[in-house]
Amino acid sequence: MVKSNKFDYTGRTSSGPKLGKSIASDLEKRADKKQREANKQSSSAPRLTLHKLDLKVPSKSLTDEGFALLADGLQNALNTCRDLALVDLNLTNNDLTTRSLARLAPLIQASCYTLQTLDLSHNNFQVSTDAQAEEWQLFLQSFRNCMTLRRLDLGDNPDLGSRAFEILARVYSREPAVDPEPATGNQSFITLPDSCSVLSHSSLDTHIRNGNDPDLPKCANGKTLADPWMLKHRRGLRSIPYLTLTNVGLDDTGALFLSHILEQHYYPIQLVTENNATEATSSIRTYRQDANTKGIDWDNNSEFLSKDGLHLLHCAEKLRMRMLLGDTDSVTSSYMSFDADAPNMSPRLASGVGLRRSSLFSVQSADYSMFDKSDIQSARKKIQRNTIGHAGCESVDLWRASLSAIIVSRKVFLLAPVFKTFNATNSIIKTGEQNAESIHKKSDDAVQADNDHSVDMPVVDGLLEQSLSTLSLHSDSVDFEDNQTKRSYASTLMTTSPVDSLSPEFATADDDATAQSSTKILRTSASSRGRSEGSEKSVSDSGHEKAGRHVKPGTSSEEYVRFQKNRMEKVKAYHRGESDGYRDVSLRCHLPLPICLEILRLSMSPVDVCHLGVDKQRKAFTWGQKRETLKSGYDWRMKDESSQLLMLLSGAECVEY
Repeated sequence: MVKSNKFDYTGRTSSGPKLGKSIASDLEKRADKKQREANKQSSSAPRLTLHKLDLKVPSKSLTDEGFALLADGLQNALNTCRDLALVDLNLTNNDLTTRSLARLAPLIQASCYTLQTLDLSHNNFQVSTDAQAEEWQLFLQSFRNCMTLRRLDLGDNPDLGSRAFEILARVYSREPAVDPEPATGNQSFITLPDSCSVLSHSSLDTHIRNGNDPDLPKCANGKTLADPWMLKHRRGLRSIPYLTLTNVGLDDTGALFLSHILEQHYYPIQLVTENNATEATSSIRTYRQDANTKGIDWDNNSEFLSKDGLHLLHCAEKLRMRMLLGDTDSVTSSYMSFDADAPNMSPRLASGVGLRRSSLFSVQSADYSMFDKSDIQSARKKIQRNTIGHAGCESVDLWRASLSAIIVSRKVFLLAPVFKTFNATNSIIKTGEQNAESIHKKSDDAVQADNDHSVDMPVVDGLLEQSLSTLSLHSDSVDFEDNQTKRSYASTLMTTSPVDSLSPEFATADDDATAQSSTKILRTSASSRGRSEGSEKSVSDSGHEKAGRHVKPGTSSEEYVRFQKNRMEKVKAYHRGESDGYRDVSLRCHLPLPICLEILRLSMSPVDVCHLGVDKQRKAFTWGQKRETLKSGYDWRMKDESSQLLMLLSGAECVEY
């Protein structure tokens, strides 16, 4: 059972920090009393009693100081008595700032299974500085595990600003998707009798009995908290049925990010479940079955929005309706039943009048959806270009951080070693044969080489340097004309082969012999030439004998190159184009991508790195490493600066979350 302990301070004459301290004292006293009562009860009680906290402190000018005192008392009360359940919290019109939002975050996390309504309207929330942005983001992230939240009211905070909506879109995009209810059928409802409220169940009872017990309280559809429906993922900002954002200073840049949320956010009829349904007798009009609300309310922002911003939000609403509701004609009629000529109708609600939702499974619906998608993309690009032209990329955290990442990537691109073309007069095979013959010289020649390293070292080491330097991103065709070689896969003759993730078939005997012979030539150094004549001769003879046993007539370098090329194509396909077995071919330098990303993180501020996330970091850095992007930048030179920046961010896929 649920006992209502209503803390309504609306009629109190006191206000400010003094009232906050008084409320904290009342909460702590109530928690001590209920804990003493719980200790006296028998441990064999079938279920524990939840004490509902409906805390209402409207228009009391608490300020941040007074709310800090209230929050400390509420935190102590929840820690003292586990039977207390914070359900409703009304802090409207109390001159609160983002400092109070950061202090509220741990309370939201502690009440993630019970909190249903949070009213923060008519306060002084503003998100412009980095400190305010961090506090706002901490507040939004605290909703990640909330399962019962029905309504979040942030309305009438006209100084909130566009940066708040960017952070909202960032946090929203990183939350997992929710499992919605079908828009029609017996499982779709807005209100429930009070006896079916989630708080009427023993959800916090540590001695809960079997789910099949007939004495367990059940909802109207016969379900209890022990049923599997509780395991469906409905938590976080995506699961809030009602989000009020009226008169919050929503400008075109804020509308740009809000449009992405509108596209994905389900309607209340798809999000209200046994967890967060309110009583049918509720006096709040938003909760009524015939309220015609779309969940996210962004009305009363026309003062800050231009014609382009309003058009973008209207397009997002249309696309949302067609994508999320489908063929549910009954739901269509419920949302479209109001009169188009009714007075005091908001532009957002009026935009949906007379529209009929088409099925996503019909050809007509697909055409309409494609049209709407193209329309909304054009509207977004227009606002993006205008924002860059008027406020610059610095006005959006994502764009600023993306440009920083691309600049770092370009620096790595310029500092990476430039690979030289291998222009030897003889082919690699013939050069290797000449060096192999030199091994059979007499011991006095080897001793002379030891005494004067400057004579022979450039021959071998130069060959090694040129062979390694021929590795590049290019995969030009092999051309063996006039004993000349181009930059090609033939360069792999002079290097050891990488580990093959595909474990392909083994090389043929002639290929193996050629590779072993080349490897031995490369490993010939001054120390090896200093060996005795007998050891040198035995090694070389054994190598020639082994090669002679396996080399077939007609073996050529072209066959080996073909084998290496096929093998590297298999490895490249296995790694989805990111590696050919020797290095990451998506990058210019030899460093693997994890090392490059670590360089990126060390070169940027931690805040910008956090704004990007791992996926955006990878995309921005990879774009800066591609050679073809240099040509793209050259092609953009005739366009204006805002268009160039927008195309750059779009090419790197860093223009939106």
